[in-house]
Amino acid sequence: MGIAVGLGIIFAFIIPNRPTNIRWLTPQERDQLNYRLEVDRSSKDGTDEVSVGRAFIMAVTDVKTWLLCGCLQMNYVSTPS
Repeated sequence: MGIAVGLGIIFAFIIPNRPTNIRWLTPQERDQLNYRLEVDRSSKDGTDEVSVGRAFIMAVTDVKTWLLCGCLQMNYVSTPS
């Protein structure tokens, strides 16, 4: 664990955090990367987002969820303790 923490601290200072901090990119490449990141941040995902409550209702009313719960319960019951 000590090695992982030490490397994490070292790499936290070495690895660039923003495109403006990347030394090996040309200014044109940095601008292009910044543009792509801004477009990505402003665009909406192609998926329709579902609220937490609606997702819960969908999970509770899905037969596959109950079948999975039943299979897991039978697995736990049949496991010797």
